[in-house]
Amino acid sequence: MGKLKSLGADQLQGESQVLKIADYYKEGEKKFELLWPLHPSTQSLLPFPFRELDRKTQFFSLFTVWSRRELEGTNTLNNGETSLAEKTFNECLQRAEQIEVYELMARSYEGLIRVAQKRGDRKAERDFSQKALEIRAKQNG
Repeated sequence: MGKLKSLGADQLQGESQVLKIADYYKEGEKKFELLWPLHPSTQSLLPFPFRELDRKTQFFSLFTVWSRRELEGTNTLNNGETSLAEKTFNECLQRAEQIEVYELMARSYEGLIRVAQKRGDRKAERDFSQKALEIRAKQNG
């Protein structure tokens, strides 16, 4: 965790740190595919079906859903449900990879680090820490 902090991870954690979605959006022609159903509250805010939205609106929607799922993973972990938290953080990682946001990938790994810590699994904690470091290096490099 010390290496992660040296790369600024501790500055991005915590509920007071809000990520600005627009800072992570990259222009492109290809639209996103909806790989998981949208939460009803997100779906109700969209003016059109997901596939008809422009790329930027799709990205913002998927980023928002990632944020919701990360919070759900954290809540389940805090409630001692490590298996469900692990599943949720793995889903977060897949969602982050889909929209190609290194920050979200790193935060997903950090969620998996917390799951490993809760389980006392030092090997998994080291493995996930290394992956988070690699992602942060890509992000900063």
